[in-house]
Amino acid sequence: TGLLRNKGSLNGHSALQERDVEMIAIAIRQGDTHASIAKKFGIASGTVGQIARGETWSWLTRLGAEKVDYK
Repeated sequence: TGLLRNKGSLNGHSALQERDVEMIAIAIRQGDTHASIAKKFGIASGTVGQIARGETWSWLTRLGAEKVDYK
């Protein structure tokens, strides 16, 4: 569409700040459950899942860029 969208906390609908998402990414990498992370930050576990899969905030976290080995 050619429209520019504000990323991160510049988006008025964002419930998270960049520092929050960085801390969430660390917790994900450490193996914390999505439910425990969600509770800590007051967000839905589905939101944590989206961050983990790189569907949102991937420009900041680089999550979802790692290749999964299905051996």
